[in-house]
Amino acid sequence: MQSKPTSRPPVFKPPSRGWRTYAWSVRLLWWSVLFVWALVAMAALTLHVWIAPRMLDWRSDIEAVASQALDLKVSIGNLETISSGWLPSLEVTDLVLRNSSDQEVLHLPRVLVSLSPTSLLTLSLDRIDIDRPLIELSRDSDGHIRMAGLSLGDAQPSALADWFWSQPAVFIHHGRVRWVDHVQALPAVEFEEVNVVMRNGLRSHDWRIDASPPPEWGERLSLQGRFNQPLLSRHASDMQSWDGQAYAALTRVDMAPIKPYLSFTGVDLLQTGQGWLRLWTQVNQGKLISHTWIWICKTCVGKRLRKPRLWCCATSMDGFNTKHGAMVWARTFAAKAWP
Repeated sequence: MQSKPTSRPPVFKPPSRGWRTYAWSVRLLWWSVLFVWALVAMAALTLHVWIAPRMLDWRSDIEAVASQALDLKVSIGNLETISSGWLPSLEVTDLVLRNSSDQEVLHLPRVLVSLSPTSLLTLSLDRIDIDRPLIELSRDSDGHIRMAGLSLGDAQPSALADWFWSQPAVFIHHGRVRWVDHVQALPAVEFEEVNVVMRNGLRSHDWRIDASPPPEWGERLSLQGRFNQPLLSRHASDMQSWDGQAYAALTRVDMAPIKPYLSFTGVDLLQTGQGWLRLWTQVNQGKLISHTWIWICKTCVGKRLRKPRLWCCATSMDGFNTKHGAMVWARTFAAKAWP
């Protein structure tokens, strides 16, 4: 009588050290992701339940913190939270900035601040929308250019400028920009329907500006820029470290009413006439290396164009011809320094 063979239990080979390390890493990654999202969910719940209903009560505290951070006196007319998504948005109305002399330098009728899970983790804002602001650009009696009362020629970056150029996304809708020259006896000029899109990264600054000039100047214009700065730069607003390009396009422009407003720059590039203009500039370490412009004048045929008088620039003629009843004038300039 034969004995029945006994069955042996299966023998499993223990996983190798590499597989154990891989499995441990995957578990750690999943737990880390779960922990991060738990923090975001708790932050969102805190914003909706605890912070949002009390936002108006903390207005004075917010004004004090913002004033200290921006080195300006900040006053807020009203605060309101909008719970339209997973994270609430903050609507600020009548936001006013004043300098040390208590002079109003900027008034924003409405500002909408949006948050995102990423912005919560980095303690920043996700998006800023500014509606219908009025921004004044001026040249004071000393020849300094100022925007909203703040000098644009300051060598040291300001806290306000650093904060502004560090925001991931800034949008300006239906704004107005007024240019006032206190040196020349010229009327103030106002640009309407100014729309701005600005996106800032860790070391990048991309922006686009579209505006409608006065009707006698021409049609809508567009300005675009793409710049980078060193990764370890301490100040986002340190334009002396910026590298990049800028582009300007004017679909239809009349140089006759514009030229008086450009006389203080010392540049006399174009003759009086109507046409369209394209301009490309190259910037390296905050200095203008070169710029190329193309001017197609539809009313300059038969006129003799004078040689441009340039400040700090050397010139080389790239092209000159007439086509379809218009005069095409193209030049490239190699600049020595940013003006």
